[in-house]
Amino acid sequence: MKALRVINVLLVTTSALFVFLTSAFLFLGSREAYELMVENLLYYFSGRFLSFAYVGLVLTLIIGVVNLLVALVLRQEKKSALQVALKSLALFTCCALVGTIIFFSK
Repeated sequence: MKALRVINVLLVTTSALFVFLTSAFLFLGSREAYELMVENLLYYFSGRFLSFAYVGLVLTLIIGVVNLLVALVLRQEKKSALQVALKSLALFTCCALVGTIIFFSK
């Protein structure tokens, strides 16, 4: 069971770091496109945040399904799999929000 906990920590940490770094630093446009995004801040901020929050949701579903399958195979409580999924979803959403704030504060 400790091995599963270590794997969960590694998966959630690397996934949260991925969501944070991509939402904060990934931009493939020009300087003019960035300035246009800053001019229409509310629209682009919400779109960018929701997009990366959705990436976090997909990663949460993957982690949750893996935990649920392990719980079913090892005949353990499914409650812990749900707790890991909910905590990781909250963490990914916070990472997407902070990353988006950093992106628009450059």
